Amino acid sequence: MNLTGTHEFELHVINRVLKGDAEAYAELIKRYEKSIVNYIYRYVMDYEESLDISQEVFVKAYYALDKYDKNYRFSTWLYRIARNAAIDNLRKKQLNLRSIDEPQRTRNEELTFQVPSPDVTPEDKLCNFEFVQHFNEAVQSLPLEYREVITLRHINHCSYQEIAEVCDIPIGTVKNRIFRGRELLRKKLEGKL
Repeated sequence: MNLTGTHEFELHVINRVLKGDAEAYAELIKRYEKSIVNYIYRYVMDYEESLDISQEVFVKAYYALDKYDKNYRFSTWLYRIARNAAIDNLRKKQLNLRSIDEPQRTRNEELTFQVPSPDVTPEDKLCNFEFVQHFNEAVQSLPLEYREVITLRHINHCSYQEIAEVCDIPIGTVKNRIFRGRELLRKKLEGKL
């Protein structure tokens, strides 16, 4: 079967699942697991917790698959579920605020970031690490309304339309928040790079 687009592929897999092929759902998990974990991580800043929440998201999506509106992309619907789960988790935890100068740590160790190319020099590795660290700190310090649209647009590569649907806001508001979020990021990163 030749499925040309992502949406067609998603609909094909969803129809298989709804007809009783529960194992087909693994194809959707494989396709979106990494981006959903990454998206949730931007909210909770704990990798293990992000994994747990993302599992809950995929379970919720599986049991609600018959309610999925096929006029929209599955990824948009999934991001919406992930957003709600992450926000619920934050509400339960009574968000613990920290200084942006504090090192980012998981429960067991300090965060490390992978460098994409194995051929870079140690100096390049250090510069890349510092950039990623400054960028992540700057993104995390943004107010939630800007942080979520910047994460969806620049980290998860969602379209403006998808962001509007995930956040339940007009496209104009999405564009405005992305513009303001970028400006805040630029100001926070000035002098650090």
